Amino acid sequence: MSRDTEMGRILAGLRDPEPAAFVLAGSAGVGKTRLASEAAKSAARLGFSTAQAVASRATAAIPFGPFAPFLPEAGYSPGDLLGLLRRASDAILERAGTDRKLLLVVDDAQFLDEGSAALVHQLVQKGACSVLASVRTPGPAPEPVTALWKDGLAERIDLGTWGEAETEAVLAAVLDGHVAAGTVRRLWEVSQGNALYLRELLIGAVDSGALSETGGIWSLRQPLTAPGRLVELVAARLSGLAPETVAVVELLAAGEPLGVPVLEKITDPAGLEDAEAQGLVQVDQDGRRTMARLAHPVYGEALRQSLPRSGYGGSPWRWPPPSRGPAPGAGRTCCAWAAGSSTPGEPGNRCC
Repeated sequence: MSRDTEMGRILAGLRDPEPAAFVLAGSAGVGKTRLASEAAKSAARLGFSTAQAVASRATAAIPFGPFAPFLPEAGYSPGDLLGLLRRASDAILERAGTDRKLLLVVDDAQFLDEGSAALVHQLVQKGACSVLASVRTPGPAPEPVTALWKDGLAERIDLGTWGEAETEAVLAAVLDGHVAAGTVRRLWEVSQGNALYLRELLIGAVDSGALSETGGIWSLRQPLTAPGRLVELVAARLSGLAPETVAVVELLAAGEPLGVPVLEKITDPAGLEDAEAQGLVQVDQDGRRTMARLAHPVYGEALRQSLPRSGYGGSPWRWPPPSRGPAPGAGRTCCAWAAGSSTPGEPGNRCC
C-alpha cells in the first residue's frame, strides 16, 4: 500500500531552504527502511547527494561503527572518541558542501552507539545536513535520538500497520483475484497488518499449498503456519537479548496469556521488564488480574514451531525445561495447562 502521505511530508521538508530532519517510527516490518530508501531516491532527483549509516546490534558496541565509511582508514586512535566524533562530523560536512544538500539516512537508529547517536544529534542541531532516521518502536533508543523529536529538532512520522480492509486490498492485488473473507481475516489476525509478516505468511502459505485458488477465489485449505523465513526473522529479533528475556518470550509462546505474579515466580522479573521494554510482551489489566501476552501473534506462531517438544519433558506446554531447572518459587506454582491441552490460549491453559 502507498505511503504517499508520509513521503509528501518528507519531500515538503526537503524542499525548504534549510536542512530538514525526520524520524520514522514504527514496529519492525512496517516499511521504515523501504520508505527511507524511496525518500533517498526522490531526494536525489531533487539534487541532493545521499549517504547512509546502518546501525545494528553487532555495531552497537563499536564506537562510530555505523559511520566507519566516513572515517579514514588510518591516522586515528579508536579510543579517541572525541577525535572520531570530529572526524566523522567533518567528513559529513565536507560531503554536504556549502549548500548543505545532503540527505543522511540512518537506519535502525535505536542501535546507535553513544558516539554515533551524539553525532546524529549534533548534525541535526547544527543544521549541517538533512537527516532521515528510522527507529523501531516500542523499545529503547539512545537519549540523543529520542531527543530529536522530543526537543522539536526533527519531525516524527509514525508508520502504522494496515487494517483488515487494507490487508484485503493488498492480498487481492498480489494474488490477482478475490480472497475469501475468512482467509483475509486469518492472515490479518496473524500478521496484524504488518507488511513484512504478511508477505512471509503469504509466500509460505502459497508455497506449501495451504493457500490455493478454486473457482476464482483464494482461500486457506490448511492451517496457517509460520514458514521458515518467518521463523528466522523472529529468531533474529530475539538474538542478542538477555537469556532471561528470551525465556519469558518462549514461555509465553508456550502458553499465553499468563498472570504476571505467576510469570515472575517461574522466570526472572527483570526478564519480563526487559521483554516489555523491547516491545516483545504486553502487560494488560484483565479485571483484577494483570496478564502478560506476546506483543504480536507472529512471535508465538514462529516460536511454537522452533522450540523442541523434548525441551518440555515430552509436553509442549511444560515449563521450565529440565535443562534450565526451576526458577525460585516455581515449585509453589501450579499451572493448569502443564498437564492438559495442547492449544495455547484455552481457558484451561491459563496461569493466573
